[in-house]
Amino acid sequence: MSELFYRNACSSTNDEISDVLLYPQSNFVGLYTFNQIKGRGQYGNSWTSAAEQNLAYTLAVKTSCILHSDFLFNYYTAIAVQNYLANLTEKIVKIKWLK
Repeated sequence: MSELFYRNACSSTNDEISDVLLYPQSNFVGLYTFNQIKGRGQYGNSWTSAAEQNLAYTLAVKTSCILHSDFLFNYYTAIAVQNYLANLTEKIVKIKWLK
């Protein structure tokens, strides 16, 4: 079972995902917004984006369900979301890869 939650606006999807981790029966929980006010990236980096211009999301997946390394899991997840959004919107969708 999986759960997907939407926030009209939030400080950071990374910070707020813990609010929706109340579903122990779920193997997958996601939280997304188009208005992230105080986003943060990996390793404590800040993440800024204009409201309603970008999709910000955080996924929480039980580790027993992951059959790949963290790097490959993140890579495949980003590609899947990119393809889904490109098909949904019929627009070019880019991934902002961190260095």
